[in-house]
Amino acid sequence: MFGEMRSALAIPKDVDILDHVYSLPASEQDEAQEKIRDIERTAMKTQKPQAGLTDLMDYLDRRGIRKGICTRNFDMPVKHLIDTFIQGHMFEPIITRELRPPKPDPAGILHIAEQWSLDDGGKSLIMVGDSIDDMTAGYRAGAATVLLVNEVNAHLASHEHTDLCIERLDDLIKVLEEGFVSQIAQARAQAEEALKPRYEVDNSVSSFKHETASRFLPATLLKPAQVEMKILLRLAGCLLLIASLHVASALKFDIQAHPGHEAAKHERCIRNFVAKDQLVVVTATISGYRGDGQTLNLHIKDAVGNDYGRPRDVAGENRYAFTSHADSAFDVCFENLLTSQTHVMNPSRHVELDIDIGADAKDWNAVQAGEKLKPVETELRRIEEVVAEVVAEMDYLRGREQKLRDTNESTNERVKWFAFGTMGMLVGLGAWQVVYLRAYFRSKHLI
Repeated sequence: MFGEMRSALAIPKDVDILDHVYSLPASEQDEAQEKIRDIERTAMKTQKPQAGLTDLMDYLDRRGIRKGICTRNFDMPVKHLIDTFIQGHMFEPIITRELRPPKPDPAGILHIAEQWSLDDGGKSLIMVGDSIDDMTAGYRAGAATVLLVNEVNAHLASHEHTDLCIERLDDLIKVLEEGFVSQIAQARAQAEEALKPRYEVDNSVSSFKHETASRFLPATLLKPAQVEMKILLRLAGCLLLIASLHVASALKFDIQAHPGHEAAKHERCIRNFVAKDQLVVVTATISGYRGDGQTLNLHIKDAVGNDYGRPRDVAGENRYAFTSHADSAFDVCFENLLTSQTHVMNPSRHVELDIDIGADAKDWNAVQAGEKLKPVETELRRIEEVVAEVVAEMDYLRGREQKLRDTNESTNERVKWFAFGTMGMLVGLGAWQVVYLRAYFRSKHLI
């Protein structure tokens, strides 16, 4: 189906279909949308339900779990699927591609979380899908992600955005009853256990064990059956989310647009420290799109004057990599410029910022694929580099401490001799005054 859409729009495989449509002039977008709808109408006639769909729906209704749909399709195929295969089951809300930006942006998932009055955004959701867009959207929203695996998407089973894999939808019933540990967290826990005896440092500065690295190894146990559950269902191109617990690491915030020079006054900067010659990858996911009346500019710089980039008018997911030139703090600054004359109440862009440094900045999926490593072996390699960085940082701190101690001792030595010199000068000055005054009084015959 997607091949037909790309052929109809005359675009290559690496171009996202909806991104292409939204980039067209307004006069051409309706025609392109209609071409896509025609293909979707044809495809929905041959729709088939996923294995285990009915059993899962019955289970969710018995447990009183709310369900919703988020899809890149328009509403007709979704309605046809529900009316044909799972009639009588309630889904609220149903998010189609009319809500922009679509997946892999997490906007649709976050919108559903807001509709369900969830205070933690998407963190109390589980998402089930069958594409990289589904996994990435769920991961960015903070949800636990479950891949409905098949022959086409089997390579996503080890992707960093995938927490668990299932082959049938009714496999989720056991997951909801018993909970699960994500395969990534499990591999990290095994790697941590394997590395515990190897990394122990004892010296004059510090003594620590591998517990230092435990902050990099969150083993998240998901027990959805123990909490209030809310579910979004992916059905033939839709997205399934179920209540759970998940930890998101990215920094999220909104930056309001301001006209002209006022934007510079309201610039927002995020600061981090990096050692010299370390790889840094800055990933910024920004809502909106070019031409929406706002221009969001980035500036990446460090405290000693090095400039690492000034990307302009950014939107969507953007990744910037650089190698640090000095041991210094660096800033990632955002400036949102209002360029449209149309009056919009409090125009703003939502920013999701993720900064990876050192071992975390490496593409471990590429390393795993290139060297044909198992997930545990890949995790061991990653933890090895993380621990090496921790040891290197401690060596750096030890060197700094020695330098500061030498400076302190040198200063004390100088102050000591300065004090001795001052005292000697005062004694000499006092003796000279006595001799001088004595000679003066004698010359005046006063003594």
